Amino acid sequence: MVVDIRYHVSSLVAVFLALGLGLLIGMALNSDGEILRQQEARLTAIQTSLVDLRSQHAALSAELIEAQHQVETYETAWELVVPRVLAGQLAGHRVAVVVVGRQEPPERLVRRVAETLHLAGAGVTGLFTWVPPPPGQARQVAASSAAVAAALVGRASLPAQRGELGIQPVVVRVAEAVPGGLADVLVCVLNYQSSEPGLREWIRGLLAATRGWGVQGVLVTSAQVGADPLRPLAGGHLAVSGIDQPLGQLALVYGLAQGQTGLFGVWSRGRPVLPPMPALPASASAARQGALPASTP
Repeated sequence: MVVDIRYHVSSLVAVFLALGLGLLIGMALNSDGEILRQQEARLTAIQTSLVDLRSQHAALSAELIEAQHQVETYETAWELVVPRVLAGQLAGHRVAVVVVGRQEPPERLVRRVAETLHLAGAGVTGLFTWVPPPPGQARQVAASSAAVAAALVGRASLPAQRGELGIQPVVVRVAEAVPGGLADVLVCVLNYQSSEPGLREWIRGLLAATRGWGVQGVLVTSAQVGADPLRPLAGGHLAVSGIDQPLGQLALVYGLAQGQTGLFGVWSRGRPVLPPMPALPASASAARQGALPASTP
C-alpha cells in the first residue's frame, strides 16, 4: 500500500485540530468554574450584607421604640407641669385670638392657643379667623387693617361687617371663656408660609392699629409652619414659634407677662428659646435649699 504525503499532512492537521479543540474546551470549563466561584463569592457577600442590615434594622427599631417612649414620657411630664407653671401668669388680661391665612385653621391649634391662655388666667374675648383680600384688591391696606383690628379687639361694634372684612368666628369650646368686650392683647396665629404674597402688609397694618389703642400685638405660629413668617414681623413685638408645643406655650405666657419683645420658641435659631424666667421667690428658694441634704466635707 502506497502512502501519499498528503495523507500524512491531513493526519497531522487533524491531530492538531483535535488538540486545539481540547484546549479550548478545557479553558472554557476552567473559565466556567471561575465564574461560578465569583458568583458564589458575591452571593456570600450579599447574604452577609443582608444579615448586617437586619441587625442594624433591629437595633434602630429598638432605638426608635425607646425614643418614642422618651417622647411620650416628656409630653406626659409637660402636660402635668405646664398648667402649674402657667397658672395665674396672665390674670387680668383679656385676649382676642385671630388665625390669619387663606387655609382652614387646624381646630387643634386654635384649641391649644385658647387653652394655654385660659390656663394662664387670661380671659379669651373671641376666637376668629381672618382671610385678607388677595393682593391688589384692597385699595387702602392701612384703613382696612384698622377696621379689622377694631372688630377683633372690640374697639368698634362691627358685628354686621365682620363677614365683609373677611372675619369669621371660630367655634371652639374653652372653659370660662369671656365673650365680647375690650381686649388688651391680640394674638395673631399666622397660618401661612412665608412665601405667600400680600399677607405681610396686612399683618403690619393690623399690628400698627392695635398699637395705637394700647393693645399688645403678639405673633405666633405652629411648629409645622415654623418661624419664617415671624422673622420679618418680629421687630417690636413678641413672636413665638411652636405654640402647639410646651416650650412655645411657656414662651407665649411668660413673654406676655413680662412685656418681652423678639422671637422665641422652638425654631428661634440661635436666639433664646424662652424669655427670661422670673426668679424663684425667696421663701420658695429657702424651702428648696432646706429640703436638700447637707453636704459632707
